[in-house]
Amino acid sequence: MKKILAITALSLIFLGLECKPPDEGNFSVVPVGDTVYTVDSIGMSHNFEFTLKNNTAADLPLIVDCPTSMQTLPEGWYISYCDTLNCYPLPCSTMVLKASDSILGSHLTVGTMTAGTEGKIVLTVASGEEVDSQAFILKIAE
Repeated sequence: MKKILAITALSLIFLGLECKPPDEGNFSVVPVGDTVYTVDSIGMSHNFEFTLKNNTAADLPLIVDCPTSMQTLPEGWYISYCDTLNCYPLPCSTMVLKASDSILGSHLTVGTMTAGTEGKIVLTVASGEEVDSQAFILKIAE
């Protein structure tokens, strides 16, 4: 049985079917750091950083959003989408990701203004029909 598995694995490699990374599509949302974070107490916030990466040779218009239907936040918690200089209302549709470029320093600020133990936010980024998403979870230490 072991010989059959070894032969099958070698056959796949020789046929060019070895494991390859998944197709990233036209663009990617790449988290920088942990996607789950715990703060010490109510009233604290955390910045979830991410990079937006263009995987094509063309400029891409992007729409960044955190749809309320995909959030589970306690009442009174807040979300802000910011780059290195400014914060924007969501959905934000004013950015263009240049060809083969990345936008560094983007982040979601999530704040805990009221009681609750955890909040989940799903960031969506869309260009045309393609949508990429990334979930972030903020917890309050007990």
